[in-house]
Amino acid sequence: MRSFRDLIALWPTRVVFAREMGLDYEAAAGMYGRAFIHPHYWPTLLEAAHRRGINITPEDLMRFSDRRRRRRRRKKKTAESAAIAA
Repeated sequence: MRSFRDLIALWPTRVVFAREMGLDYEAAAGMYGRAFIHPHYWPTLLEAAHRRGINITPEDLMRFSDRRRRRRRRKKKTAESAAIAA
């Protein structure tokens, strides 16, 4: 498991994930789509995961979040840099 999306995929469906997290489906689907779960939800997430027998720690969640943050900080290619590369 390397990301929030991988973690959410361990539930049978996103509907079940939403129910166990106390969210509506759209919020759960958004978390999956963004591959991010806000730290506000982490305590609930940890409880729901442990009830399902999913071995996850707060450190894992921080690692997922940090990995996502580093990926978002990468420089985006501009049209000029793409033209130079071509």
